[in-house]
Amino acid sequence: MPAPLMRLVVQPNDWGKKVKAIAKGDTAASDRALAYQEFWTRFLEAVHDRKLGWTTSTKGSPQNWQSLPAGMNGMSYACTFSRSGLSSEIFFQDPDPAVNDARFAAARTKLEPTYGNTLSYEPLQARKGCRIAEYRKGDIGNGDDWPEYMTWFIDAQTRLRTAIAEAGGLAPLITP
Repeated sequence: MPAPLMRLVVQPNDWGKKVKAIAKGDTAASDRALAYQEFWTRFLEAVHDRKLGWTTSTKGSPQNWQSLPAGMNGMSYACTFSRSGLSSEIFFQDPDPAVNDARFAAARTKLEPTYGNTLSYEPLQARKGCRIAEYRKGDIGNGDDWPEYMTWFIDAQTRLRTAIAEAGGLAPLITP
């Protein structure tokens, strides 16, 4: 007797991760992912409320980072939570490491005089990218500090984008 073949073809990416975490009894991982998602959703709301135009995304990521498009291939802005705290960064991720190195060197010479705060220059040798970032202390588990973190992320990203604009914008980084 003919019957339809009911096979799952597509599913949301985070759905499988959540099911596996629940099946393993790993509620800490899923709680942390939910905290990240809630934080980034609130962060994106604050970005939209201030009409910064950095992204059209409205739903936060369940990861420890939130990417913000730079408008050019091979580069992106990001805000992250890491073991060492919070970071606001620009990340160079062209498939060609030589292109990343050239962009990184050009950004370093052009941003240094205009940023007005300490930046960390991380070439990330033997990886697929490099970053320029500012760091501060913080942890996603400190829910009472979230408003302060959001303010810091927005301020640090604004300063980074302003410094890049004053240095001639992103275009000179493509052909240093």
